[in-house]
Amino acid sequence: VIVLSILSVGYLTYRRFEQNTLEEVGNQLSVVAQMKSDELVDYRKDRLGDASVIFKNKALSRMVRRSFAAPGDAEPRASLRSWLNSYKSFLHYDRVCLLDTRGAIRLSAPASNEPLDALLAMRVTEVLRSRQPTLVDFYRNQSDQKIYLAVLIPILSVQDSARALGVIALRIDPATYLYPLLQSWLTW
Repeated sequence: VIVLSILSVGYLTYRRFEQNTLEEVGNQLSVVAQMKSDELVDYRKDRLGDASVIFKNKALSRMVRRSFAAPGDAEPRASLRSWLNSYKSFLHYDRVCLLDTRGAIRLSAPASNEPLDALLAMRVTEVLRSRQPTLVDFYRNQSDQKIYLAVLIPILSVQDSARALGVIALRIDPATYLYPLLQSWLTW
């Protein structure tokens, strides 16, 4: 009877310890998952915040209008190229393109002959119609078969906001931030 009592108390103590431990680990995992989820939401908000700054940039709109109106004029093209390069360098986008309303690439940083992906070309039409910045979910690029995200921002005329001049495409390589973030979940 004493041995059975000791075994019963030991078993019940072990079960209570096991349940408490599982509950504590579950709570910790929930907190970590919520933190990671919040990081992803913040990342998305930051990308849309970048888009908002571009979308409301009247100076950029004027440069685009001048560049498209006079393709031979080197000054607006140089200003646009500088602007695209700075956006790529400082905000860590993989590629930044200026597209006309037909989806043709007019300028690209870095300079490249790589064509615009068909999915993005299709989405350019939608962005021009909606006149709102859009985050394009994960897609496989036809040229290099890599996975990317993109932010498409319509450039509207300063004089007539109903008229779109073109689109800025910000391509994001998820391997630079998102994939490492997701992989860090597994090593917690």
